[in-house]
Formats: sequence, C-alpha cells, structure tokens
Amino acid sequence: MHKPLALVTIAALSLVLSACGGTDTGPVKQSPTPRPSASATPSATPVVKLAQPSRTRPLTPFTDQAILDYCPDVPAVHFDGKAADITKATICTSVTSATGSTESASWVNFGLDALLSAYGEPNQPIAKGSCIRVAKDPLIVWLTDADGTLYPVYAPVDGCGYPSSAATDAYQSAGLQVLYEADFDSNGNPVGP
Repeated sequence: MHKPLALVTIAALSLVLSACGGTDTGPVKQSPTPRPSASATPSATPVVKLAQPSRTRPLTPFTDQAILDYCPDVPAVHFDGKAADITKATICTSVTSATGSTESASWVNFGLDALLSAYGEPNQPIAKGSCIRVAKDPLIVWLTDADGTLYPVYAPVDGCGYPSSAATDAYQSAGLQVLYEADFDSNGNPVGP
C-alpha cells in the first residue's frame, strides 16, 4: 500500500520541479520596451545667426557733461519698439579737426519716421566670407519714449557688423536742430564761455 503513495509523491514532485523552469535560479529578465525609431523627416530649420554691431558706443567718447545729459554713455541696443511710442530722437556727434573738436547734440526734427523704420529692421545674417575690419561710426540715435525713458539704439547692421545702407541713408537724411554744442582746443580744453 505504500507503493502507490510513493508513486503519487514522486509524480507530484516531478510536476512541481518542471513548473519551476528548470535549473535557472537568476531573476527573470523583462523584454526591453520598444523605443520609437528616428523619424525620416528633417527637424526644424536651423537657426540663422544674425550679425552683431562692431560697436555699441560712439567712435569718439563724449566728454562734455551737457552732451552726456542728452546722450548718456551706455551701450546701444537694437530698436525693437514701436515708432508710435517714441516722442523724441537725439543725435550726438563729435567732429575733430586740426585745431580742436566740437561735440554737439541735435534733435531730429525731420525724417524721424523713416529713421525709426530703418532702425527697426533686423540685423542681417552673419557674412559667410571674410570682412574687412575698419572703425565705422555705429550711427547711434538716443530715443526718448512716452514714459520718458532715454536709451541709445544702433543702426541695424550688415553681415559684417557695420550699419546697413538703408539705416545709413535714413540717418544721413534726418533733419537736425542743434540743441547744444561744446568746442574744445587741440589739447581737449573747453573753448568759449
């Protein structure tokens, strides 16, 4: 009578051992999660790098305090505003001769819309070829907005970082009314009262 019980026990153990999966005692590995394949369509259009101005301050720094009140010595930025928000534009210059120099501040009283339109254009993409490096005036204009904030803007630049021809034309065509002038001798000393 013990034989059938022994056979049943051996048969049960055989079934249990075969269900355990053999002799592999390591952890069960999961199949990897499928990953999406790369798309055959191209990604976004590459970003075009725009030229930056070679200068953001005047070629010749202003020294007269009254001129600096009209045209503060801070780096110029690109004009990204609206022409309708601008209440005043000032152009300051320094002209040097053999006998001395003259600094002047002038109000733009004609051609302001054309000037702001030209200055609102974006800078051009960086030139692919080589650029000749020279000292060019950045044609800075100091703008006053409706809030009374005064800030300088540079002329939009070509691919080499110099004022574009459209901005140069608008700058040179602007009508100016002199607000203040300061004369200096060849040693930089003030001349006159």
